[in-house]
Amino acid sequence: MKDLNKILKILNKISKDSKKFYYLENDKILFVSKNDNNYCVISSDLELTEEITKFLDYYEFKQESEQIPEFESSLFIEQNDLKSTLKRVLPACSKDETRKFLQTCKLEITNNNFRLIATDGYRIHIDEFYCDSKMERELVIDKKILNIIKTTCKKGNLEIKFLKNNFVEFKIDGISFICPDQTDNNFLEYKKIMPDYNKFIEIDRNDFFEALKKIVMDTIVLEIKENLIISDEILKLEVPILNGDSNHLKIGICKKFLMDVIKNLKDNKIKIEFTNGVTPITIIQDNFYSVIGPRRID
Repeated sequence: MKDLNKILKILNKISKDSKKFYYLENDKILFVSKNDNNYCVISSDLELTEEITKFLDYYEFKQESEQIPEFESSLFIEQNDLKSTLKRVLPACSKDETRKFLQTCKLEITNNNFRLIATDGYRIHIDEFYCDSKMERELVIDKKILNIIKTTCKKGNLEIKFLKNNFVEFKIDGISFICPDQTDNNFLEYKKIMPDYNKFIEIDRNDFFEALKKIVMDTIVLEIKENLIISDEILKLEVPILNGDSNHLKIGICKKFLMDVIKNLKDNKIKIEFTNGVTPITIIQDNFYSVIGPRRID
């Protein structure tokens, strides 16, 4: 019964109100939940015993077989790579229910790179990692499914299957999450709006993070002089500049956007690129980029 409750918990990740059903494959039970066009499919070694039948009846599982889209091609990536990348990228997805096209994440697979891009119109997060595939493919996936995948990932390989009718399957240790590719939803052409900078500084990530935690207001001011000065209406703190341009800059930035970035980076140097006080800044560490637009300050 413990295993059955675990299966139910995973199925409910799609939605507690999702349609639940099961079917038999070689006398073994496949558990399925579906909400809209999103599926969760769990293969098992369980057979249809009296105890399991009672469980299925109690939770209103129907016995039926829904046609899952057919398989076309696939690739394998590391679960840890995807999980850590999703942690850094997904915070930039929109939370505005009226902007569904920004509640997605773009996946670009090209030349052994697996890149993820998310934006809410005020910031862009981009990160990538190596994958052993020469495949050229672009996908746009609902952030809800990717959040579920992030919490399910542990260690080992994850298989991404490309199915017919523009469906994609993410398979993790016998658990499959199947969802539509939303490429037709006109994801933002982010490459056309990436800023072109001519100045930068490098600072210690931990120093910056500790300073941000002490700031109270949501809009903060960053000033670049001999050091990086972080201030709001109450407090003013300084973070040493390790390298770069000490040219004067003053810019207003959303504290939450900065925290979303910095808390998921490694304890190491970060690079901040900038031009002036009315254009976005970019925070960089390794393959991760966060472009954050300015806020108006007096």
